[in-house]
Amino acid sequence: MTKRRSKRQRSVTDIVSTVEEQTGLFLEYPFTCLNCDTLVSGIKLYCSEVCQQTAITVRYARRCERDGRILREDVQEAIHTRVAMILGGGYPAQERRLPESTRQAVIERDQGRCKICGEPGTQIDHIASSSNELDNLQLLCSRCHHQKTAASFVSITPESHPEAWAQAQAIQQRIDAPTPLRLCDSDQWETIWRDLLAKRRQIMKSQATTEDDTNPPHPILEHVDTADLEDLSDGEQAEYLALFEGGGDEAWAADMFGLSGELG
Repeated sequence: MTKRRSKRQRSVTDIVSTVEEQTGLFLEYPFTCLNCDTLVSGIKLYCSEVCQQTAITVRYARRCERDGRILREDVQEAIHTRVAMILGGGYPAQERRLPESTRQAVIERDQGRCKICGEPGTQIDHIASSSNELDNLQLLCSRCHHQKTAASFVSITPESHPEAWAQAQAIQQRIDAPTPLRLCDSDQWETIWRDLLAKRRQIMKSQATTEDDTNPPHPILEHVDTADLEDLSDGEQAEYLALFEGGGDEAWAADMFGLSGELG
């Protein structure tokens, strides 16, 4: 769905000043993406994986600025890499999720050594695509992995890539803002997203079940209270939320919440 709300409704931070008021706007049905305000189906918080990655990156960079880690070269490189991937369409995290057995097979085949420099390897690299076949995977050290990733990036300017440049500037503005420019940039996000998701679920239950964008809840979600999600990392939250759109790794999620026996 690509319909957007009016300019007045999109300018959230121009018309509200508290988390409570911003949260209220995102509880208007049909719901909108917290990152770009595009209408979403069901109760999803984001319209796409790239929007979720954008919000995660902004929060990470803001945390690094607050605690001083932003001065470290490796942190600056990590943020640059994340933003570059977002500008390129996002990192295909779901496609590239590797079973532990595959990871171990790559490590054993490459004898625990980086295939480029021979130092101890720590990261599994997809050589040329998102395929998880063994011949498309190799073990690299973090330095070589970063250098390989960075070499694939293309330099942009306002003239050569105007849209990507504008997107990068907007992300940097959100990172540098004294106060969060969007609800999903908030320091209180760990509390906000669980509360927002729970309220959206309740609102959806009150809607007619015959509406086109109303989907039956995933079996795992019916067994999990949002209070159980307090300690989830950004990546685990992404996996949990992916279940709402028919994606995610069902076996992984069921094991994480101790539901394998109940669902099997």
